[in-house]
Amino acid sequence: MLSRHFKERLQQRAIPSIIVDILNAYGIKKYNKDGTVTLFFNHDCKKKVSEKIPLKLIEKYLNTYLIKSLDGDLITIGYRTKRVFDCTANSNKWKRTRDENLLFA
Repeated sequence: MLSRHFKERLQQRAIPSIIVDILNAYGIKKYNKDGTVTLFFNHDCKKKVSEKIPLKLIEKYLNTYLIKSLDGDLITIGYRTKRVFDCTANSNKWKRTRDENLLFA
């Protein structure tokens, strides 16, 4: 189900609805403490998507994220401006710096 907020953000941020489908199909899931799931593209996902769809067509939207409830209701969508930590089994390659550890402590 699409929330009203989601529909508004999709339109305001000029994100095509096909990006929602691509995120659901190929995106990495990060489970949040508040009972939501964030989907986004990491480097491996971008490679998989590029095998199916020419990157020139969707390059502008590869920093898109999607937040949905565990029920599957779509809550919001936007553009990532920061790196997402602890998102995959290989998350140990994303070591935080000392300053970042102080921020997240």
